[in-house]
Amino acid sequence: MKNILCLGDSNTWGYDPVLKKRFPRDKRWTGILQALAGPDFYIIEEGLNGRTTVWDDPVEGWMGDKNGQKILPTLLSTHCPLDLLIIMLGTNDFKKRFSVSAFEISLGIDRLIKEAKSHDYFPSPEVPEILVVAPPRIAYLADDFKEHFDESTVKQSALLSGCLRESVKRSGCWFLDAAAFTDTSGTDGVHLSGADQPLMASKILDKMNEIFI
Repeated sequence: MKNILCLGDSNTWGYDPVLKKRFPRDKRWTGILQALAGPDFYIIEEGLNGRTTVWDDPVEGWMGDKNGQKILPTLLSTHCPLDLLIIMLGTNDFKKRFSVSAFEISLGIDRLIKEAKSHDYFPSPEVPEILVVAPPRIAYLADDFKEHFDESTVKQSALLSGCLRESVKRSGCWFLDAAAFTDTSGTDGVHLSGADQPLMASKILDKMNEIFI
């Protein structure tokens, strides 16, 4: 059995932008991916609302550790052995309180990749494959999010996949651009819709098949 760890934010947790609660497991992309992949794969959900790549959140920190870099070593050891680490982060980094660019977010992803490659995978020494998924672009700002983001977010978000593609290429990892096949503009500007969940699962499964061939 191949163990797949999915590290992400609310779009991995399964936030429903219409009902503003969590999609049922069989309706969010991780659960759909498990059903599509079958018993030879074990899909491990590690999504958290508000999670960033490497930034401490002074506002939402009380809700849990939002810093992906800080929690990653614990998750890698908890779920070891791993065959694949999927990272889909970056959306929350665009919040006004962090004041970072798409390029700086790509550096945060690069930091996570380095952490994953240098981790002590006891008792299994094998380093997992790493797939970085560029999140869907923030296409507009719904009322719920106008206080967290600003208009420059939309412009910077459009640049993120390009920055990530170059960074991931240099690291020798795998890359998938979710912005090429999904769009948040029909929901709240930030989250995947219910219709996007099976599409995300299908595209990631295609990439997994490519990785493990």
